[in-house]
Amino acid sequence: MLKGQKEIFFFDVSNPTAPSFLSAADPPLSAITDEFYALPEGGFLVTMMGGAGGAHPGRVAEFDKNLNLVTEHPDNPPHDGFNPHGISVRLRSILW
Repeated sequence: MLKGQKEIFFFDVSNPTAPSFLSAADPPLSAITDEFYALPEGGFLVTMMGGAGGAHPGRVAEFDKNLNLVTEHPDNPPHDGFNPHGISVRLRSILW
């Protein structure tokens, strides 16, 4: 049984020939790590395709610049097959 094992792994790949392990995480409400999106201020959004037990609902885990789990989005996901897969971010600029 793999319940409770860390499943998100962060590595420093600034030197691709010598990557170094930074940390690992196990968001409590989600499982099945999928896609990462680097946030401009540091940190990441990570799509998690399943819930803690592996089935839906999934979530999007948010990590800060120190790789600490901030939260898992949304607070109350739909229970009808909500499994985030991949990530596409739209940046919107405001023109004054």
